[in-house]
Amino acid sequence: MVTLSAFQRRLSVGNRVIETALQAGQAVWLPAQSHVGENIGDSETHTIFVELKNQKVNSDGAVPEPNAVPEPNVAPEPNAALAGSTH
Repeated sequence: MVTLSAFQRRLSVGNRVIETALQAGQAVWLPAQSHVGENIGDSETHTIFVELKNQKVNSDGAVPEPNAVPEPNVAPEPNAALAGSTH
């Protein structure tokens, strides 16, 4: 999920209730899930969801988390070979 606006939401997943606040521009990995969301902030919620198709699933039907997830909002390191270039 990539957030397009900052927002606060209350999510209900089964018997669990979670309150979350995210800033605009965050990229977050979410496993497959069914939930109910409620806007508890002062702004609208705007996001982009990207679903990966043909994923392997665990015996409980959940998609396993990837081995490595990049940190959200972290700029890539500049290419060391280009950093000192004068071309």
